[in-house]
Amino acid sequence: MCLYRNMGMEYLDMYLVHWPFKLKPWACYPVPKESDFEETLDLESTWKGMEKCLELGLCRCIGVSNFSTKKLDSLLQFATIPPAVNQVPLSLSLSLLLMLFRFAKNNLNCLVRKDEDGDIETVKKK
Repeated sequence: MCLYRNMGMEYLDMYLVHWPFKLKPWACYPVPKESDFEETLDLESTWKGMEKCLELGLCRCIGVSNFSTKKLDSLLQFATIPPAVNQVPLSLSLSLLLMLFRFAKNNLNCLVRKDEDGDIETVKKK
């Protein structure tokens, strides 16, 4: 909370679990090596902590980013508060379309962001 106050804020608008995995402390971002990944991520305790932040008014909503439908289904098994959003990269794949339909069916929001590598042509080549 001191960090918020130092920046002149009372709360965050949105607090996200950015990736459904955990990196070791020395890992280099944005392109870590395979050996930089931890074996497990305790997503349940992470999510419970985020729910507590929401209850304390430290954020207005909580969500996830880069979660597959399988990872999201796992989260929904124990979440008291479902994620407000899943932020995913723009993709021209069938899997993104299926994810969008699944989110709509479950009344969840899916925020699609433009790939950081640039325009849609760059994304098509991936």
